[in-house]
Order: sequence, then structure tokens, then C-alpha cells
Amino acid sequence: MSRKKTSSGFSFAVASLAIAICIGIGIFVYTFILGNPNNFDAEGHPKPGNILGIMYKGGFIVPILIGVLLTVLTFALERFITIQKALGKEPADKFIEKIKNLLADHKYEEILEALKNLPDFDENKTLYFIQHARKRGYKPFKTKNLQKILLEG
Repeated sequence: MSRKKTSSGFSFAVASLAIAICIGIGIFVYTFILGNPNNFDAEGHPKPGNILGIMYKGGFIVPILIGVLLTVLTFALERFITIQKALGKEPADKFIEKIKNLLADHKYEEILEALKNLPDFDENKTLYFIQHARKRGYKPFKTKNLQKILLEG
């Protein structure tokens, strides 16, 4: 099975499963809630003012639409949670400024400590890049320039 990821970070298999489950829930709601006999009169027509019975009369498209609605809500919630995690514990501009100041003061151990909580942190690689930047005389971007680069890229 492929390990490809969607843009939101869900694997393709998990995303496909989520869509199938949402459509399954839509079919369940259509069949057992909207199609409940209490929503209809003796002739099979929706009772006056009963919106559930009226929705049921919409036909086979109704469970698909319910499934699509649930899918959109599921992925919107997943996206919201992902963005909240990505925001981190402090604003990005303050974090970058802190790292920039530590780099300017040659406080490598403090830089490593500040970066340890990042999900893809590798101490050896980070230390290598810090020392390489110092050796080459690279100067950190100003925060406003970095924001401009990130927004354009």
C-alpha cells in the first residue's frame, strides 16, 4: 500500500477511509433517521411540516450529500487541528528573532535547546548547519525579510 500523503498530511488510505465512512454515515442517516416510518403518514407522504420526511423524498442524492457534508467537516476539523499544532507555543517572528540573537551571540547550545521540541529536529544536522553558517559568515535574515520570502515562496 502506498505511503503517499495528501496536502493536509493524511495518508491517501486514511483519507479514502474517512470519505467512505462519511458516506456510510450518510446512508445510515438517510435510511434510519430520515426514512423512519414516524416521519410519514399512512399513504407514505411526509407528515405536514416534517422536514425529515421531506428530505427523505429527495432520493438517492440525499445520503451522498450528507456524506459529502460530513467529509468536508471532517477535513476542515483535521486542517484546523493541524494548523493549531503548527502555530507552536510562541509566535514565529519572536521565535526567529530569539534564534537569530542566539546565533549572533554564538550560543549554540541554547539554539539546540530551543529547537529540540520541533518534530523533525536532528541535533547533529542542526549543529552542522549552525557551524557552517558561522564559518561562511552568513548573517541571519531580518524577520521582516524572512516573512516576505516565506510569503512569496
